[in-house]
Amino acid sequence: MNGIGFNLTTIAIAWVAASVILVPLLIAGVRFALVPLLDTLTRYRAAPSASGLDERLARIEAGIARLASERDDLGAGSAGRTS
Repeated sequence: MNGIGFNLTTIAIAWVAASVILVPLLIAGVRFALVPLLDTLTRYRAAPSASGLDERLARIEAGIARLASERDDLGAGSAGRTS
């Protein structure tokens, strides 16, 4: 036979060595790929609903209207004063 001779022991040792190196690298790669994806999904699920946003916007608008009326009251009170 003029072919390449394969030693089964050498192939098994190479297979185990490659597995010891590649499996942790593969696990680390999958972990670093999945963590941002899972974080994004949990933030998406925890996002408030549209009705919650409407209520929040209504409170913000009411606060702005209150501040505007207080500003107008302060401006009207100081208009009568002369320095």
